[in-house]
Amino acid sequence: TVRREIDPSKRVIELRDGSVVHLNTQSRLQVVLSHNARVVHLHEGQATFKVKNDPARPFRVHVDQVVIQAIGTQFDVHRRDDRVIVAVIEGQVEIATGSVKATSATSRTRVSAGEATTIMSDRQITSPERVNLAEVTAWQRRQLIFRMNTLEEIATEFNRYNRTPKIGVEGDALQRRTFLVVRHYDADNPESLLDFLAAEDDIEVVRQGEVVTIRQPRCSDG
Repeated sequence: TVRREIDPSKRVIELRDGSVVHLNTQSRLQVVLSHNARVVHLHEGQATFKVKNDPARPFRVHVDQVVIQAIGTQFDVHRRDDRVIVAVIEGQVEIATGSVKATSATSRTRVSAGEATTIMSDRQITSPERVNLAEVTAWQRRQLIFRMNTLEEIATEFNRYNRTPKIGVEGDALQRRTFLVVRHYDADNPESLLDFLAAEDDIEVVRQGEVVTIRQPRCSDG
């Protein structure tokens, strides 16, 4: 058995079995290869896996109690604070919640190429839906594409890619705010997001050194 903690500074990693992992920024995983299994634990962030076919050694990705098993495939796993998003680029995956050793898991779902599903914090798996694969892999080209994401999620993604400025969103209502139009950004250009937000009448962009706060405008006296 070979255990390997992946160096998070590396972005493309070839495993000893021939599989390839594309690791997003601020992501962390551990790989355990044995004679009868290949197990990856995604502790933080996002990764795309291009799995080398080996029927004798199943390839499984664990995110806490969620297990994603490859079935001759390439797929993306994005671990967020409150959910896990799995998108399949090639082949299929089977997703199970609960222990992989259990004979019957809480729920099992198969997801095919061109589809994505979300595993919620209560371990419920949403029905697979068609997705734009170019958007799924956009992060590998350092592009951020937001589709019905909250402003807090958008700020968090920019903070993953940039040390400065650090963007914070003030207030629950603004944190939960979503934008109906799909928006494309360069991950290395947070100013493009801030310029867009500053143009909104009901949003104020406040800069204090290397920290930027997105908030609702303050009412002035008089």
